[in-house]
Amino acid sequence: NEEYLETHEGIDKDNVDIIKGNSTVLAGSNKEYLALIDYVKTHDLTVAENYKYVTDRVDIDNFIDWLLVQIFFCNGDTGNKKCYKERVEGAKWRWIMFDLDMTLRVEALWDRDDYNMLKLMFNPAGHGSNNAFSTALQCNLIKNKDFKQKFINRYAELLNTTFMPERMLSILDGMVATIDTEMVKHGERWSRPTYSTWKDEIAGLRRIIEKRRNFAKDQF
Repeated sequence: NEEYLETHEGIDKDNVDIIKGNSTVLAGSNKEYLALIDYVKTHDLTVAENYKYVTDRVDIDNFIDWLLVQIFFCNGDTGNKKCYKERVEGAKWRWIMFDLDMTLRVEALWDRDDYNMLKLMFNPAGHGSNNAFSTALQCNLIKNKDFKQKFINRYAELLNTTFMPERMLSILDGMVATIDTEMVKHGERWSRPTYSTWKDEIAGLRRIIEKRRNFAKDQF
């Protein structure tokens, strides 16, 4: 929300637009955002000046990273999306990651188009439940050769650094170790889940992390 952006981004909380989904206003107004989406729908972004119009208003690196996290982690609930822009000269739209409880599930290892997140996030009909959420921005940007090359290069970079299984497993192990003793107590008191069930789920998550990069790489 506005207070988070003020604390973490140094943005004036009383001077920011925050949009959820396609157009829901969480703060400020959706007027500029809707104008941007209308522009990308009605202009050829292979034309340099049209592409520049969009890059002057969108933090392209941030948007690509947002897309790639959604794709790599195979988010089954991509309709949970937010973007924001401070209402000052030169500010650009940026995207926020949140609500990722439907990521890195076993579906991330399915060789099926309905779980090929690369295809789903670039489906012209939309993404998310019943394709209800617009893909206009990415589907039109990807037609531009500069954006496409930037997208390809960044995914290749992340697949060989941030998304390497060894790195992700190390982070997971650290998170598990932090709460392990508390999960023993949790299991004893509530049994939902039991400690052994929780450990089984962690083992399953490890197996997905070990394999996900290869699946994502093949789809890429």
